[in-house]
Amino acid sequence: MSRWMKVALVALGLSVVPVSYALADNGDAAVAQGAKDGKKGNKKHFPMNGDQFVEKVDARMAKSKTRIDAKLDHKKVPADKQKEILSEFDRGSAKIHAAAVVAAKDGTVTADEAKSVRSLAKETRKAMREKYGIAKEGKGEGKGKKKGHKKGKGQPA
Repeated sequence: MSRWMKVALVALGLSVVPVSYALADNGDAAVAQGAKDGKKGNKKHFPMNGDQFVEKVDARMAKSKTRIDAKLDHKKVPADKQKEILSEFDRGSAKIHAAAVVAAKDGTVTADEAKSVRSLAKETRKAMREKYGIAKEGKGEGKGKKKGHKKGKGQPA
């Protein structure tokens, strides 16, 4: 593809995007102008129905378990070690599920109750990573800015 054709396609693409936003009328002018309360627009997520919250937490844990299981198979971890890791995950997910049920006990879940469940999930995940020596991917390794550098500007050598 020649250079002028690439430039023409990029220019066309840049001109079509604003036109499509101008022509699209979703009935929500605030979203079109960029006034968002979060990632999903002006829609408020809390207070949430308690049963719906517990279902979302359980679905997320099930998805995490399948992802962990797939990674363990991909890394060819021995079966006994896999069993140990998955049983540890099940114990942690039982704690998180119990916290979600407690948060949903009155029928609605507030943002603060959801934050407490989320912080418990983060603590459980961190504890498992420390126990099994699993580092977060992309932290302190590889090439690029701020990868593997211990000292920064203004810090002693």
